[in-house]
Amino acid sequence: PLNTTDTIGATTWSTSDATVATVAGGVVTALKAGEATITATINSKTATCEVTVTEIELTGISFPVSTPTAVDVGKTITLSVVFAEIDTTDDKTITWTSSDETIATVVNGVLVAKKAGVVTITASVLDFTITKEITINALDSETPPVTSDSTPYILLICLLAISGLLATVIIRKKLGHSINR
Repeated sequence: PLNTTDTIGATTWSTSDATVATVAGGVVTALKAGEATITATINSKTATCEVTVTEIELTGISFPVSTPTAVDVGKTITLSVVFAEIDTTDDKTITWTSSDETIATVVNGVLVAKKAGVVTITASVLDFTITKEITINALDSETPPVTSDSTPYILLICLLAISGLLATVIIRKKLGHSINR
């Protein structure tokens, strides 16, 4: 009772199965599915509580909506996964892969953009797999890749000696056309 004159000693906590649940200072921590009895003892008086721990099965994963779709060459970003059940008891180990490690690598969720191109990043947890296409942007100083839409040119640099002075002339030549000068 609240008006007791008895001296109250320290509370001793214990669990019947420390592989299922532990207890410290009255706080119970669930570890795996199963049952355990939590016991509190004060001045030779005991109270018990039956605890049943159930597994929370993972039902899916996704990328956060904030996951970038483009990264500049030379940059590093950290990717993450959202678990459908935040407090799942299943293994949350994420396996990361890149569709082309010459364009971008990903280790422990850290993506390193190596060269311009498009790469598909895959994250897998248990039987769940998700993918994200990420464009690696060329830097301004980097030559963009030649595509079927590009008109390739060759730059010719000529040194001319005019009146004892040197002049540099740059001629742009479209591939497949001759220069007659």
